[in-house]
Amino acid sequence: MNSETTPVRRQFYGISVTAGREIAVALIIKERVTTMNLPVYSIIVPDRIRGMIILEVEGLHALYQATLGVKHIKRRRPVLVKDDEIEQLVVVRPVAVQLKPGDIVTIIRGPLRGVKGRVISVNEKKEEVELSILETDFRMTTTVPLDDVRPIEGYMEGE
Repeated sequence: MNSETTPVRRQFYGISVTAGREIAVALIIKERVTTMNLPVYSIIVPDRIRGMIILEVEGLHALYQATLGVKHIKRRRPVLVKDDEIEQLVVVRPVAVQLKPGDIVTIIRGPLRGVKGRVISVNEKKEEVELSILETDFRMTTTVPLDDVRPIEGYMEGE
């Protein structure tokens, strides 16, 4: 007569939702989980993946109950997400390399990819950097996210 219970393995499942409606669907699922007292432990809305919500549940029955009849869910068939993939999504990324005005950077993403610019100002609260583009014949400034720029080695202001 062993009274110990075996721990239930929690697993992560991804469900496909309409792009741009991830937060609305997550809030609906959250309300349903709290009112029905379902064994759903977390709801992740990754900012880097559009059209996907990840739920941490004890079993598929809880996932199906939580998502039954919710609008904007494209497919009811969940995708098992591995733990190492979750770690990559929820790892806290440092607020880019500390850039200072005067640093030379390369834009690595977006329509200006590959263009060099000089940092004018850094807004850490909005995680944006204002750049003066160096490769134009006229003065052009633009604001891009911190994640979209990479400093050029040897051109840092402090060096």
